[in-house]
Amino acid sequence: MSRYWGICAILCIALASAAARADDERVPEAQKRYEAGMASYHLEEYDKAIEEWEAGYRLKPAPQFLYNIAQAYRLSNRPEKALGFYQKYLKLAPKAANRREVERHIEALGKVVEQQKQAAERPSQQPMPLKNEPTTPPPVIWPCPPISE
Repeated sequence: MSRYWGICAILCIALASAAARADDERVPEAQKRYEAGMASYHLEEYDKAIEEWEAGYRLKPAPQFLYNIAQAYRLSNRPEKALGFYQKYLKLAPKAANRREVERHIEALGKVVEQQKQAAERPSQQPMPLKNEPTTPPPVIWPCPPISE
């Protein structure tokens, strides 16, 4: 968790230093989107957080947005999307301080995605009736008469 806050701090520093440049008017809006995403993330409103961070990334394509998006997808049980965003993050930030953590997530999520694909490809274990096969209703079972002594 402390690594997560470290990444968040790096993002804040990066966005704050970029905001100092008067020529880039998009950075303050990206910072707002980052903060709104963090609020939604902490409220476990992952879809809203993703939406905010995607909008922020469009304004200021900082790789940290991709990491945050990956985290939200992972925590909302969407491993394939999370995997893709972690990979994009490392592609744009190959020397990221949290690289080992991200690689562990990539490995674990890769296994989950592969298991899901294999499960989807396996035939169902439930027998399917043939179209012309007559179906017989289950036998009727009447309640037992009371036992008399």
